[in-house]
Amino acid sequence: MEYKWFKDYIAQIEKSDIEASKSILINNIPEKMVIYKYCRGLKRDISNLFEQKLWLSNVLGFNDPYDSAIMVDCGFKLQYPQEQRKQAVEDYLRQKEEDKKAKELQSCLFVACFSEVNHSFPMWGYYAADHKGLCIGYNLRELVRRYDCMPVIYTSELVTYRENDSDRNIILSALTKSDEWKHEREWRIIKQSDEHKGQKGIILEKFAEPIELFIGCRQEETISLNFEMRKRNTDCMELYADIDEIMSYAEEHNVDLYYPIISRTEYKLIDRAVKLNHLR
Repeated sequence: MEYKWFKDYIAQIEKSDIEASKSILINNIPEKMVIYKYCRGLKRDISNLFEQKLWLSNVLGFNDPYDSAIMVDCGFKLQYPQEQRKQAVEDYLRQKEEDKKAKELQSCLFVACFSEVNHSFPMWGYYAADHKGLCIGYNLRELVRRYDCMPVIYTSELVTYRENDSDRNIILSALTKSDEWKHEREWRIIKQSDEHKGQKGIILEKFAEPIELFIGCRQEETISLNFEMRKRNTDCMELYADIDEIMSYAEEHNVDLYYPIISRTEYKLIDRAVKLNHLR
């Protein structure tokens, strides 16, 4: 993120001022800017899309161990001299207790991830079943205004706290990632819920309707995959979505539909619009 307003946004997040952060975003985001969510394209994904539901995952299930981590440094060292063995045990026990408290906080934190880019080969691979899934586009201003969708802060400096810090900025921790992930240009909707502590995820009801849908360039492979899964009596929610269902939804809800193809001359995806009867 290299927007001119981004430093002001970071300053407000560091102060835990969500309303001021939103104000900065709303005043600077283009009115028609689109944000994208990659998904595997399973029946459950399509069901959520059709019913205007959004799945937010518990951060403890993320693949990056630093993602949304609440890092508390108690001064525990990897090595101690022999004469400091007692100190080593004390430091270790204090660190272990703080790590336990951090996990408790994380277990109540749920996140939905979006990206500014819709044609990232790594992201189609990571999050959209190797190009067999979907990429769903939403109006970004609407997501900021209604759901506090915020951009991720990429940095080489880890957010850490001392064990006596009384005010730990949980939102800052959830919005800060290593700059090794900056290619994702991520935005997040974050919810804290003590009621759902430890659950794999929560559902946000009455979510926004999309304005664009991109079908993975390998979606046709899901036909044979579904056939094999049905032979094994797999739960229907584990099956991939049927392209006819997706097209019917797009037509009924006036959503622009694309079926990208791979270029024959360079490393890129080329948008191929699917002509539907609706006019935008």
